[in-house]
Amino acid sequence: MDYPKRSRSSDDDSHDFKRQRIADPGRPSKSLTLENGLKVFVFSGGEDVEVSSAAMTVRVGSFADPLEIPGLDHVIEHILFRGSQKFSSVNELQDYVAKYDGGTNAHTEFDHTTFSFEVDPEHFHGALDRFSHLFINPLMETEKLEHEIDAMDSEFLLIKYSDADRLDQILAHTSYEDHPFKYDPGRPSKSLTLENGLKVFVFSGGEDVEVSSAAMTVRVGSFADPLEIPGLAHVIEHILFRGSQKFSSVNELQDYVAKYDGGTNGHTEFDHTTFSFEVDPEHFHGALDRFSHLFINPLMETEKLEHEIDAMDSGTNTLQTNFS
Repeated sequence: MDYPKRSRSSDDDSHDFKRQRIADPGRPSKSLTLENGLKVFVFSGGEDVEVSSAAMTVRVGSFADPLEIPGLDHVIEHILFRGSQKFSSVNELQDYVAKYDGGTNAHTEFDHTTFSFEVDPEHFHGALDRFSHLFINPLMETEKLEHEIDAMDSEFLLIKYSDADRLDQILAHTSYEDHPFKYDPGRPSKSLTLENGLKVFVFSGGEDVEVSSAAMTVRVGSFADPLEIPGLAHVIEHILFRGSQKFSSVNELQDYVAKYDGGTNGHTEFDHTTFSFEVDPEHFHGALDRFSHLFINPLMETEKLEHEIDAMDSGTNTLQTNFS
Protein backbone atom coordinates (compact mmCIF):
# COMPACT_ATOMS: atom_id res chain seq x y z
CA MET A 1 0.00 0.00 0.00
CA ASP A 2 1.29 3.62 -0.95
CA TYR A 3 1.19 6.16 1.93
CA PRO A 4 0.77 9.89 1.08
CA LYS A 5 4.09 11.69 0.93
CA ARG A 6 5.00 13.97 3.80
CA SER A 7 4.59 17.66 3.04
CA ARG A 8 6.49 20.47 4.70
CA SER A 9 6.21 24.24 4.59
CA SER A 10 8.57 26.95 5.75
CA ASP A 11 9.05 30.69 5.63
CA ASP A 12 12.73 30.10 4.91
CA ASP A 13 13.35 30.45 1.16
CA SER A 14 17.16 30.56 1.48
CA HIS A 15 17.69 27.15 -0.15
CA ASP A 16 16.84 25.88 -3.64
CA PHE A 17 14.41 23.20 -2.59
CA LYS A 18 10.89 24.38 -3.33
CA ARG A 19 8.29 23.25 -0.82
CA GLN A 20 4.52 23.18 -1.03
CA ARG A 21 1.76 22.41 1.44
CA ILE A 22 -0.84 20.02 0.10
CA ALA A 23 -4.20 21.78 0.00
CA ASP A 24 -6.89 20.81 2.47
CA PRO A 25 -9.19 18.34 0.68
CA GLY A 26 -12.22 19.86 2.39
CA ARG A 27 -13.60 20.81 5.76
CA PRO A 28 -16.75 19.35 7.31
CA SER A 29 -19.76 21.64 7.38
CA LYS A 30 -20.61 20.21 10.80
CA SER A 31 -18.92 18.05 13.43
CA LEU A 32 -20.16 16.59 16.71
CA THR A 33 -19.42 13.93 19.30
CA LEU A 34 -22.18 11.47 20.24
CA GLU A 35 -22.85 10.37 23.82
CA ASN A 36 -20.97 7.12 23.16
CA GLY A 37 -17.86 9.09 22.14
CA LEU A 38 -18.25 8.53 18.40
CA LYS A 39 -16.99 11.50 16.41
CA VAL A 40 -19.16 12.53 13.46
CA PHE A 41 -18.14 14.76 10.56
CA VAL A 42 -20.74 15.97 8.08
CA PHE A 43 -19.70 17.13 4.61
CA SER A 44 -22.26 18.96 2.51
CA GLY A 45 -22.16 18.99 -1.29
CA GLY A 46 -25.09 21.38 -1.64
CA GLU A 47 -28.63 20.75 -2.82
CA ASP A 48 -27.81 19.32 -6.26
CA VAL A 49 -25.81 16.24 -5.25
CA GLU A 50 -26.79 13.00 -6.96
CA VAL A 51 -25.16 10.65 -4.44
CA SER A 52 -25.04 10.58 -0.64
CA SER A 53 -22.57 8.47 1.27
CA ALA A 54 -21.43 7.54 4.76
CA ALA A 55 -18.35 5.86 6.16
CA MET A 56 -17.31 4.41 9.51
CA THR A 57 -13.61 4.24 10.35
CA VAL A 58 -12.34 2.39 13.42
CA ARG A 59 -8.76 2.72 14.65
CA VAL A 60 -8.00 -0.97 14.48
CA GLY A 61 -6.32 -2.63 11.51
CA SER A 62 -4.19 -5.60 10.56
CA PHE A 63 -1.35 -4.54 12.87
CA ALA A 64 -3.65 -5.48 15.77
CA ASP A 65 -4.05 -9.09 14.59
CA PRO A 66 -2.84 -11.64 17.15
CA LEU A 67 0.25 -13.49 15.90
CA GLU A 68 -1.63 -16.78 16.18
CA ILE A 69 -4.60 -15.48 14.11
CA PRO A 70 -3.19 -13.44 11.21
CA GLY A 71 -5.92 -11.92 9.04
CA LEU A 72 -8.43 -11.66 11.90
CA ASP A 73 -9.22 -8.00 11.29
CA HIS A 74 -9.85 -8.68 7.60
CA VAL A 75 -12.23 -11.52 8.44
CA ILE A 76 -14.17 -9.23 10.79
CA GLU A 77 -14.37 -6.60 8.05
CA HIS A 78 -16.00 -9.17 5.78
CA ILE A 79 -18.38 -10.82 8.22
CA LEU A 80 -19.59 -7.54 9.72
CA PHE A 81 -21.47 -6.82 6.48
CA ARG A 82 -23.44 -10.07 6.81
CA GLY A 83 -26.51 -8.74 8.59
CA SER A 84 -27.62 -7.31 11.94
CA GLN A 85 -30.25 -8.26 14.50
CA LYS A 86 -32.60 -5.58 13.16
CA PHE A 87 -31.89 -6.37 9.49
CA SER A 88 -31.07 -10.08 9.48
CA SER A 89 -30.96 -10.70 5.72
CA VAL A 90 -27.38 -11.61 4.76
CA ASN A 91 -27.04 -8.87 2.14
CA GLU A 92 -29.67 -6.46 3.44
CA LEU A 93 -27.59 -3.29 3.10
CA GLN A 94 -26.01 -4.32 -0.20
CA ASP A 95 -29.37 -5.25 -1.75
CA TYR A 96 -31.03 -2.06 -0.50
CA VAL A 97 -28.45 0.36 -1.93
CA ALA A 98 -28.11 -1.68 -5.15
CA LYS A 99 -31.80 -1.07 -5.89
CA TYR A 100 -31.05 2.65 -5.99
CA ASP A 101 -27.79 2.57 -8.00
CA GLY A 102 -25.62 2.55 -4.89
CA GLY A 103 -22.90 0.31 -3.53
CA THR A 104 -20.91 -0.71 -0.45
CA ASN A 105 -17.21 -1.06 0.25
CA ALA A 106 -14.78 -1.84 3.04
CA HIS A 107 -11.02 -2.03 3.37
CA THR A 108 -8.61 -3.10 6.07
CA GLU A 109 -5.43 -1.05 6.46
CA PHE A 110 -2.50 -1.42 8.86
CA ASP A 111 -3.91 0.85 11.58
CA HIS A 112 -7.57 1.30 10.70
CA THR A 113 -10.55 -0.31 8.98
CA THR A 114 -13.16 1.62 6.98
CA PHE A 115 -16.69 0.61 5.99
CA SER A 116 -18.77 2.72 3.60
CA PHE A 117 -21.80 2.93 1.32
CA GLU A 118 -23.27 5.32 -1.24
CA VAL A 119 -26.82 5.69 -2.54
CA ASP A 120 -29.14 8.32 -4.02
CA PRO A 121 -30.06 11.04 -1.46
CA GLU A 122 -33.72 10.01 -1.27
CA HIS A 123 -32.84 6.62 0.19
CA PHE A 124 -29.86 7.71 2.30
CA HIS A 125 -31.61 7.48 5.67
CA GLY A 126 -32.89 3.97 4.96
CA ALA A 127 -29.38 2.90 4.02
CA LEU A 128 -27.88 4.64 7.06
CA ASP A 129 -30.27 2.77 9.37
CA ARG A 130 -29.18 -0.56 7.89
CA PHE A 131 -25.51 0.48 7.94
CA SER A 132 -25.47 1.70 11.56
CA HIS A 133 -27.04 -1.50 12.89
CA LEU A 134 -24.12 -3.49 11.50
CA PHE A 135 -22.11 -1.84 14.29
CA ILE A 136 -24.87 -1.66 16.93
CA ASN A 137 -25.92 -5.33 16.84
CA PRO A 138 -24.10 -7.34 14.13
CA LEU A 139 -25.01 -11.00 13.71
CA MET A 140 -21.39 -12.20 13.26
CA GLU A 141 -22.63 -15.75 12.65
CA THR A 142 -19.88 -18.34 12.83
CA GLU A 143 -21.51 -20.51 10.14
CA LYS A 144 -20.80 -17.77 7.62
CA LEU A 145 -17.12 -17.64 8.58
CA GLU A 146 -15.90 -20.27 6.11
CA HIS A 147 -17.60 -18.45 3.23
CA GLU A 148 -15.87 -15.18 4.13
CA ILE A 149 -12.46 -16.85 4.44
CA ASP A 150 -12.99 -18.29 0.94
CA ALA A 151 -13.84 -14.78 -0.28
CA MET A 152 -10.62 -13.46 1.26
CA ASP A 153 -8.63 -16.22 -0.43
CA SER A 154 -10.16 -15.21 -3.77
CA GLU A 155 -9.13 -11.58 -3.14
CA PHE A 156 -5.59 -12.68 -2.36
CA LEU A 157 -5.32 -14.79 -5.53
CA LEU A 158 -6.39 -11.77 -7.59
CA ILE A 159 -3.69 -9.47 -6.18
CA LYS A 160 -0.82 -11.75 -5.10
CA TYR A 161 1.22 -11.08 -8.25
CA SER A 162 0.57 -7.35 -8.54
CA ASP A 163 3.63 -5.11 -8.21
CA ALA A 164 2.15 -3.12 -5.35
CA ASP A 165 1.50 -6.22 -3.29
CA ARG A 166 4.89 -7.70 -4.11
CA LEU A 167 6.46 -4.53 -2.78
CA ASP A 168 4.46 -5.00 0.42
CA GLN A 169 5.80 -8.55 0.65
CA ILE A 170 9.36 -7.30 0.28
CA LEU A 171 8.81 -4.65 2.95
CA ALA A 172 7.30 -7.27 5.26
CA HIS A 173 10.30 -9.57 4.89
CA THR A 174 12.75 -6.73 5.54
CA SER A 175 10.90 -5.37 8.57
CA TYR A 176 12.25 -5.65 12.08
CA GLU A 177 11.42 -8.92 13.82
CA ASP A 178 9.23 -7.26 16.47
CA HIS A 179 7.31 -5.08 13.98
CA PRO A 180 3.72 -6.14 13.17
CA PHE A 181 4.45 -5.70 9.46
CA LYS A 182 6.75 -8.72 9.71
CA TYR A 183 3.74 -10.95 9.14
CA ASP A 184 3.46 -11.53 5.40
CA PRO A 185 0.48 -13.11 3.57
CA GLY A 186 2.74 -14.21 0.70
CA ARG A 187 5.94 -16.21 0.75
CA PRO A 188 8.92 -15.91 -1.61
CA SER A 189 9.88 -19.05 -3.53
CA LYS A 190 13.55 -18.29 -2.76
CA SER A 191 15.51 -15.92 -0.53
CA LEU A 192 19.22 -15.25 -0.16
CA THR A 193 21.70 -12.73 1.19
CA LEU A 194 24.42 -11.43 -1.13
CA GLU A 195 28.05 -10.90 -0.04
CA ASN A 196 27.40 -7.15 0.31
CA GLY A 197 24.57 -7.87 2.79
CA LEU A 198 21.75 -7.19 0.33
CA LYS A 199 18.73 -9.41 0.99
CA VAL A 200 17.05 -10.84 -2.10
CA PHE A 201 13.54 -12.33 -2.23
CA VAL A 202 12.33 -14.12 -5.35
CA PHE A 203 8.60 -14.54 -6.03
CA SER A 204 7.62 -16.94 -8.78
CA GLY A 205 4.39 -16.62 -10.74
CA GLY A 206 4.92 -19.82 -12.70
CA GLU A 207 5.76 -20.35 -16.36
CA ASP A 208 2.85 -18.43 -17.87
CA VAL A 209 3.50 -14.97 -16.43
CA GLU A 210 3.33 -12.12 -18.95
CA VAL A 211 5.26 -9.59 -16.87
CA SER A 212 8.43 -9.83 -14.77
CA SER A 213 9.36 -7.17 -12.25
CA ALA A 214 12.03 -6.23 -9.75
CA ALA A 215 12.18 -3.75 -6.89
CA MET A 216 14.86 -2.32 -4.64
CA THR A 217 13.83 -1.00 -1.23
CA VAL A 218 16.23 0.94 0.99
CA ARG A 219 15.47 1.76 4.62
CA VAL A 220 15.86 5.49 4.18
CA GLY A 221 12.93 7.83 3.56
CA SER A 222 11.79 11.38 4.08
CA PHE A 223 12.10 11.12 7.90
CA ALA A 224 15.88 11.02 7.36
CA ASP A 225 15.92 14.38 5.54
CA PRO A 226 18.14 16.97 7.27
CA LEU A 227 16.02 19.81 8.63
CA GLU A 228 17.94 22.26 6.47
CA ILE A 229 17.34 20.20 3.28
CA PRO A 230 13.73 18.94 3.36
CA GLY A 231 12.87 16.81 0.34
CA LEU A 232 16.41 15.42 -0.06
CA ALA A 233 15.36 11.74 -0.11
CA HIS A 234 12.76 12.50 -2.76
CA VAL A 235 15.32 14.36 -4.90
CA ILE A 236 17.69 11.39 -4.68
CA GLU A 237 14.85 9.05 -5.68
CA HIS A 238 14.34 11.11 -8.85
CA ILE A 239 17.97 11.69 -9.86
CA LEU A 240 19.01 8.06 -9.25
CA PHE A 241 17.00 7.03 -12.31
CA ARG A 242 19.03 9.40 -14.54
CA GLY A 243 21.67 6.97 -15.74
CA SER A 244 24.70 5.00 -14.51
CA GLN A 245 28.34 4.84 -15.52
CA LYS A 246 27.67 1.65 -17.49
CA PHE A 247 24.45 2.93 -19.07
CA SER A 248 24.96 6.68 -19.29
CA SER A 249 21.90 7.63 -21.36
CA VAL A 250 19.62 9.74 -19.18
CA ASN A 251 16.56 7.48 -19.61
CA GLU A 252 18.34 4.23 -20.50
CA LEU A 253 16.28 1.98 -18.24
CA GLN A 254 12.98 3.77 -18.94
CA ASP A 255 13.52 3.66 -22.72
CA TYR A 256 14.57 0.00 -22.63
CA VAL A 257 11.52 -1.29 -20.73
CA ALA A 258 9.14 1.01 -22.63
CA LYS A 259 10.15 -0.73 -25.89
CA TYR A 260 8.74 -3.94 -24.44
CA ASP A 261 5.53 -2.57 -22.87
CA GLY A 262 7.13 -2.10 -19.46
CA GLY A 263 7.55 0.78 -17.05
CA THR A 264 9.49 2.11 -14.07
CA ASN A 265 8.47 3.64 -10.79
CA GLY A 266 9.95 5.11 -7.62
CA HIS A 267 8.34 6.38 -4.43
CA THR A 268 9.65 7.92 -1.26
CA GLU A 269 7.87 7.03 1.98
CA PHE A 270 8.51 8.15 5.55
CA ASP A 271 10.96 5.37 6.45
CA HIS A 272 11.93 3.79 3.14
CA THR A 273 12.33 4.44 -0.59
CA THR A 274 11.43 1.91 -3.30
CA PHE A 275 12.54 1.75 -6.93
CA SER A 276 11.00 -0.75 -9.36
CA PHE A 277 10.48 -1.76 -12.97
CA GLU A 278 8.41 -4.25 -14.94
CA VAL A 279 8.92 -5.68 -18.42
CA ASP A 280 8.10 -8.80 -20.44
CA PRO A 281 10.02 -11.87 -19.15
CA GLU A 282 12.18 -12.17 -22.30
CA HIS A 283 13.84 -8.81 -21.63
CA PHE A 284 13.92 -9.01 -17.82
CA HIS A 285 17.66 -9.68 -17.51
CA GLY A 286 18.54 -6.75 -19.81
CA ALA A 287 16.34 -4.49 -17.68
CA LEU A 288 17.77 -5.89 -14.44
CA ASP A 289 21.32 -5.14 -15.64
CA ARG A 290 20.37 -1.50 -16.33
CA PHE A 291 18.40 -1.27 -13.06
CA SER A 292 21.14 -2.71 -10.83
CA HIS A 293 23.79 -0.35 -12.17
CA LEU A 294 21.71 2.61 -11.01
CA PHE A 295 22.72 1.50 -7.49
CA ILE A 296 26.21 0.17 -8.28
CA ASN A 297 27.53 3.27 -10.07
CA PRO A 298 24.87 5.98 -10.50
CA LEU A 299 25.81 9.18 -12.32
CA MET A 300 23.97 11.52 -9.91
CA GLU A 301 24.94 14.52 -12.06
CA THR A 302 24.34 17.82 -10.31
CA GLU A 303 23.42 19.58 -13.57
CA LYS A 304 20.27 17.44 -13.68
CA LEU A 305 19.28 18.47 -10.16
CA GLU A 306 17.18 21.52 -11.09
CA HIS A 307 15.23 19.47 -13.64
CA GLU A 308 14.36 16.86 -11.01
CA ILE A 309 13.30 19.50 -8.48
CA ASP A 310 10.98 20.98 -11.12
CA ALA A 311 9.57 17.46 -11.74
CA MET A 312 8.88 17.12 -8.02
CA ASP A 313 7.16 20.51 -7.95
CA SER A 314 5.01 19.39 -10.87
CA GLY A 315 3.92 16.34 -8.88
CA THR A 316 3.12 18.45 -5.83
CA ASN A 317 1.01 20.84 -7.90
CA THR A 318 -0.90 17.87 -9.35
CA LEU A 319 -1.60 16.63 -5.82
CA GLN A 320 -2.83 20.07 -4.85
CA THR A 321 -5.20 20.12 -7.82
CA ASN A 322 -6.54 16.64 -7.08
CA PHE A 323 -7.15 17.37 -3.40
CA SER A 324 -8.62 20.85 -3.89
